[in-house]
Amino acid sequence: SEANAGLSPEVRLLLGIFRDRSVASDDRKQLILSLDPGANAQVRNLLRIGVRTLPLLQNTLSPRECYSGKPVREAEATADHSVSLYMADPVRPLLVLNPLWQTPTATVVLLHGLFQTGRMMERLARDLSRALPHVRLLAPTARTQGCLFGYGPAWFEQSAQVEEARQQVEEARLELLDLLSSGPQMDNHPAR
Repeated sequence: SEANAGLSPEVRLLLGIFRDRSVASDDRKQLILSLDPGANAQVRNLLRIGVRTLPLLQNTLSPRECYSGKPVREAEATADHSVSLYMADPVRPLLVLNPLWQTPTATVVLLHGLFQTGRMMERLARDLSRALPHVRLLAPTARTQGCLFGYGPAWFEQSAQVEEARQQVEEARLELLDLLSSGPQMDNHPAR
């Protein structure tokens, strides 16, 4: 239609997926698999796409391993911060805003909600960076896992038994501590 004429082929294909409620072709499957993990989870849930139709995204690296790996996508810097997206594991992108003009004196970790990703925290991180020019901002992505609402990034399974949920929270806590220990040291205050 004329309304779709100015849209990219990918957007037209995504619109077709929603119109037809189908991912039957290989190009449609590839498009869904290429989406941000949070968007992938939302599309799967909205269209009720199961594992028989489309394989699940698999975690391969921890946030720390993503931080030390490539590829890195550089985005437009803020007035005071560089903005980088670490994509060594595309299922667990890590957003990092580093101060441009000074060594960071603190680190703030931003945790996303259910079926979101660190990448989806960019707007909030950019807003915070204005007031915090001395702070390194990290927005990691949780493991992709099954939960009551479907399959996607989640820090823990909301419907899990108490002991299982505690274990998942502990695993996430340890990953975050590992990530914090991996970054550049901060202005002679590494324990801060």
